[in-house]
Amino acid sequence: MKDSMQQLRLEGDVQMDETLLTHTRGDFFAHPKDGPLNIYQRQVWVFGIIQEVGQRVYLEIVDGCSAEELGPILHRHLAPGGVVHSDGWAGYRHIDFESLRRRREEHIHLG
Repeated sequence: MKDSMQQLRLEGDVQMDETLLTHTRGDFFAHPKDGPLNIYQRQVWVFGIIQEVGQRVYLEIVDGCSAEELGPILHRHLAPGGVVHSDGWAGYRHIDFESLRRRREEHIHLG
């Protein structure tokens, strides 16, 4: 499965987004007089691209969401042509979409 994901090339219009998943566990209800809270927290960045027609998806756990981190992923997994729809994440602004022969359009979150 991993090899097929490495070869996946998405075509046409796509949407991309990043999310930070956080897992927290511990004793949130400990009383302060009982000592420090024992809380463990782990954060994982996940970057995803979905092809609008055909609903093919690529997801990858990443160290961060900078242009340096995401640019190579886009070059590996996007075929030339089409539009990349994204939010206004600052890391996307410095990715060279012209070299991908793609156009980027931002969408706005309402609410």
